[in-house]
Amino acid sequence: MAIPIEPSGAPIDRHLQQLVQEQRQKDEARTAVWGFVWTLFCFKIATVVLIFYAANASGQSFWLLLTTTWYWVIIPVVAIAGPLAYQIRLRQVRRKRKKLQLAEWAVDNHDDPPYTVTSITSPGHHPSQGEEN
Repeated sequence: MAIPIEPSGAPIDRHLQQLVQEQRQKDEARTAVWGFVWTLFCFKIATVVLIFYAANASGQSFWLLLTTTWYWVIIPVVAIAGPLAYQIRLRQVRRKRKKLQLAEWAVDNHDDPPYTVTSITSPGHHPSQGEEN
C-alpha cells in the first residue's frame, strides 16, 4: 500500500478546488448575463419589426422607430467589436512574426554555394598551406 506524499485534504488541494469552483461560477455568471442580454435584444428587435409591420411599413414609422430605438444598436456593436478587434490584432501580430522569422533566416546573396564540410577549415589549418604528409 502506497502512502501519499500529501494527504488528500491538504490545504493546497482545498485551495485549488476553491479556485476552480470560483472560476466556474464566474463563467456561469458571464454566460447567464450574456444570455439575458441577447434574449432581451432579440425580443426588442422582434418588437420593433412587428411595430414596423403593423404600421404598414411607412416612412414615418421607420423614422420614428429609428429615433426611439437607435441605442439598441450599441449592444451588438459592443458584443462584436471585442472579438473582431482581437482577431484583427492577432492577424497583424502573426503577420509581423512571420516577417521577422523570414528576415531572421533570409540570406542576402543566393548565388553563394552552401557551406560544405570541405570548405570549412579546422583551427590551425589554412587552405593556402599544402598537405605535408
